[in-house]
Amino acid sequence: MVHRTVLKVKISCQKCKQKVLTAVSGVEGVDKVEIDAGKGVLSVTGTADPYEVITRVKRTERLVEVVSVGPPPKSDDKKPDQKEKEKEKTTSLPKVCERCGRAYIHVGKAEEPNLTCSVM
Repeated sequence: MVHRTVLKVKISCQKCKQKVLTAVSGVEGVDKVEIDAGKGVLSVTGTADPYEVITRVKRTERLVEVVSVGPPPKSDDKKPDQKEKEKEKTTSLPKVCERCGRAYIHVGKAEEPNLTCSVM
């Protein structure tokens, strides 16, 4: 099962970052490793045991705090063409006049319907 382990790690320099990357990438089952040194967040995605990932980071003598362990976020793997087709399928509802409650279609430069509209 694929897990996403997010840890808060104190990373003060490039050497610290490299140590953490080396330690975590050596764990069997790691697919993706992301580090945000500014925020001090390490994200590890893969089938690797979260406990093993945490243990490896602790061995680098860094302060470690577990933020979350769980399934990875769902990615939007749809192709751009599919996204455009979905946008074409969705239609917007016509605007409704505040005075008479009738629907109208926006044509031209005016944003609002004719203020003198009435039902005949």
